[in-house]
Amino acid sequence: MTVKASMILLFFIGLFNTVSSQKQFLSSGGNISGGTGSISFSLGQVTDAYFSNASYSINEGVQQPFITSLLPVTLIDFQANLKSNTVVLNWNTFTEINSLNFIIEKSGDGIQFSTINETPAAGFSYSIKRYSSIDLFPFVGTNYYRLKQVDKDGKFSYSKVAIVNYKNKQIASIFPNPTNGVVNLILNTLPEKISYILTDENGKVLQKNNIVNQQTKIDIIKLPSAIYFIQLILNNKEIQTLQINKTK
Repeated sequence: MTVKASMILLFFIGLFNTVSSQKQFLSSGGNISGGTGSISFSLGQVTDAYFSNASYSINEGVQQPFITSLLPVTLIDFQANLKSNTVVLNWNTFTEINSLNFIIEKSGDGIQFSTINETPAAGFSYSIKRYSSIDLFPFVGTNYYRLKQVDKDGKFSYSKVAIVNYKNKQIASIFPNPTNGVVNLILNTLPEKISYILTDENGKVLQKNNIVNQQTKIDIIKLPSAIYFIQLILNNKEIQTLQINKTK
């Protein structure tokens, strides 16, 4: 028998002696910690191949792992509803794992959002949790709200955007405007601890006073002709800005 024929024969002998065992699921790894709690694991699928002939044998295996992870929060819904002159925001969660807090963000154009409230999360929960928050001073017109869900690892996700149209009047108005001297600041309601700041076009503060009556006189007679702004401040937050046109 020739060398070439012998090699072919050995090839076929080896081929018929090859056994491939099938796939079994393998659970490997896993990290568990208490307190805040954390679970991670991977699953693998193992393929084993065995090759043998008269002179040698090979046994080899390959694990093809995949990783499964859990979202920190399973959100059921997020809703924004107009109630009187406020917007009530409600959301419910089905499960929470390692959740830190919920941040309500608001926008007047649906593009630029800013934080208006933060609510602590349950942390770990396997039952329905109900949350709520209130926007006391919605914009006149369209208000866009979204919920930012943050976990203790710093990861976060956003809810769908909820939209509310608010058609009520602003909290305050001024007259006369334009003016050559004194303006009257009129509030529709008088919240506690409300104040105003008078600034020029460059943001320089010219006056700053508490508001104690629904009608307040603001004297700008000595100021040069220009555009000025009155910012209404409630609980250290600006709730409305009014423009004044000072003439000679």
